[in-house]
Amino acid sequence: MRPKDILGKSCFDLVHPDDRESVKSATARINGIDSVSTVVFRHYRGDGTLAWVESKFKLASEPSDPARTEFLCVIRDVTERKRMEDELTQLNRRLTQLAATDGLTGLTNRRTFDGYLRREYEACDQIAVLLFDIDNFKGYNDTYGHQAGDRCLQAVAKAIGNATADTSGLSARYGGEEFAIVLPNTSEDDALKVAESIRLTVRALGIPNTASSRGYITISAGVAAKSRSTLDEAALVGEADTALYEAKRLGRNRSIVYSSLDLQYVESASIQHDGEVAPGERTH
Repeated sequence: MRPKDILGKSCFDLVHPDDRESVKSATARINGIDSVSTVVFRHYRGDGTLAWVESKFKLASEPSDPARTEFLCVIRDVTERKRMEDELTQLNRRLTQLAATDGLTGLTNRRTFDGYLRREYEACDQIAVLLFDIDNFKGYNDTYGHQAGDRCLQAVAKAIGNATADTSGLSARYGGEEFAIVLPNTSEDDALKVAESIRLTVRALGIPNTASSRGYITISAGVAAKSRSTLDEAALVGEADTALYEAKRLGRNRSIVYSSLDLQYVESASIQHDGEVAPGERTH
């Protein structure tokens, strides 16, 4: 930019409109002749393009007229530095996302789920946990192979993830063929509706499974909501797991809420993978 192009103009005319307030704030922070204020902003070049610059402001002299304060400004082009900082920020954001995500399904992982549930349990008077298990999944893997099993997990995960996409809830791969959802500020009845919607969505996928008596992939769900008797977030997950176990025991492809259980009966029974009751054994 040529000197004659800026003579008579305010320095703020050369600053990107979105950055002008931060530059004005930087000059306002100067409180004496020895005070220096630094700010980074976008600056128009002579050809109209933008550059990131770092500017250090100080008073040129003690102002006798506040309306005509003069500043001395040293400007350094930091466009390349800013580009590298932005790339580093994006990389760190991506690494943080990878650390919180299950690589196969794209849902959050167990560690993220545990941390989220712990925070929300303390913050919310109402909160529900949903646990899901793919029915007869071991038989599916044995019949169709592990690559097909991975695709099945991804399809089920998508159905579960979509259920919380536009909510404050969180969906996670809990482990193996198990998935979990945390729904803050949600009652047991509303959580059951979510569980049933997901169960029906998965059934509608029509993924063949000859290892199942139904002939296609289904899921079972256990639902629990925080109550006065719930000790902590781990107990809440345990309640959802107990409800999930009952859903499996009753024949799979259903959703059960913890509050509906006859606990003495549930604790005394268990199932095998083929659905027959087997004393002393509990499996999904």
